[in-house]
Amino acid sequence: MKKFLSLITAILMTVLLCTGCKSEEKRLATSYTDMFEDGKAYISCTTEYESDGMKVNQLQNIAMDGENMAMQIAIEVPDFLPVGIETKVILKDKQLYIVDNFQQQVITINLSDQYEEFKETLSNESSLFTTGTDDLEFIKSDNEEFKGEKLFYEEYKTPVGNCKYYFKDKTLVGMSVTTDLLPDPLGVTVNEISEIYPEEIFIIPEGYTKVTAEEADLEFDLDQMFPN
Repeated sequence: MKKFLSLITAILMTVLLCTGCKSEEKRLATSYTDMFEDGKAYISCTTEYESDGMKVNQLQNIAMDGENMAMQIAIEVPDFLPVGIETKVILKDKQLYIVDNFQQQVITINLSDQYEEFKETLSNESSLFTTGTDDLEFIKSDNEEFKGEKLFYEEYKTPVGNCKYYFKDKTLVGMSVTTDLLPDPLGVTVNEISEIYPEEIFIIPEGYTKVTAEEADLEFDLDQMFPN
């Protein structure tokens, strides 16, 4: 259950960065957030953080196509797990798939009975299904150091904290999220943002063992995923 919750948390924290923004003037961030507002977009980003005193490198590739979403996660802990762990989470056709490449297994969670509640909860928590332009409120723009380089940024207020978009030559190169859900600001390096996603990100590998959440002893509980 802890592994499942950590994956969902990773999804929520990342898609939080990918919502629309409202502004009376054209700001740099809107060039990128508009893609997600249109409902079809792809983002690849890298996050470095510490967990239990160890450095963690995490690559996340996210694709959105309407209400369908896929996310590839590659985690490397150099001092503990140099080989790394790769997982893919796919939300489509009212099904949630967790693809475990290490065990070559796919866990399927049928959301038919809880889909509307699941979608509404995700919308409230992360604006994943919110396509309006009122999700982010512009705060200010300025210059400051980000990952060793002084860059221009735009800061916005989000439903659960603040997000800074960092630019180099008007190109989005990083983001930083400050939220009560995390002890420290989360810095994200943006590798790529596009309106076109790689088709394989939604593909479930052939030959993997397919199991249900019950068979995998995995409890799907909205109250545990999104505690009040």
